[in-house]
Amino acid sequence: MLISIIIPTSNNAEVIATTLAHLAEQPGDFEVIVVDGGSTDNTLGLVKGQVKIVPLLDARGGSLLNAGAAAARGEVLLFLWPGSRLPPNALLAIERNLQVLPQTIGGNFHLRFDKDTPFTRWLAHQLKRQRYMGHYDGHSGIFIRREVFQALGGFRPYDLLADCDLVRRMESYGPTVYLPEAITIAPAKFRGRHILKAALLWLVLPTLFRLGLRPNHLAGLLGL
Repeated sequence: MLISIIIPTSNNAEVIATTLAHLAEQPGDFEVIVVDGGSTDNTLGLVKGQVKIVPLLDARGGSLLNAGAAAARGEVLLFLWPGSRLPPNALLAIERNLQVLPQTIGGNFHLRFDKDTPFTRWLAHQLKRQRYMGHYDGHSGIFIRREVFQALGGFRPYDLLADCDLVRRMESYGPTVYLPEAITIAPAKFRGRHILKAALLWLVLPTLFRLGLRPNHLAGLLGL
């Protein structure tokens, strides 16, 4: 089972090399696709090895992710954010679960942070609670069978919360699996003023979206 790992990026030079290095340690049959939305730093200069690069100038959100999916050959698509580290044998876990449970259309991983603080513990707990209610986002490593992704029409062209929108449609389409293995998130986003931004992006905005506010309207209000 070929798994296509799709990484959206733009000006992430300091994290993309680390992300790719961790992927090189993964066993299993997979390809890596980096979709670049117009980096102006050395992001693409750090992309080496057997990695497919899809340049898409000035693209964001759902459009960026759809371009990666269009270039993919895998039976399963895994969307991985820069700075995230898959757990050991993550791809084998995806393959095993989708083979044993053929009715499962996709799913995601647990989350943990590589800096243990009261805030990261609280945030991880809140995100786990939301997952049991069927709500999660791209930071947790969304994976989906290719034919289901196509049947759902892929991501909508939202600049913000395109991942949450896809998840909502996935959960309505068929059963998903919440893998016990945990993706590790780098701590840089969760220091100082970034703590409040993380809470806003991960908890408040998805809640507003579920209440009916449109993603592009929210992005415009926040200047994102």
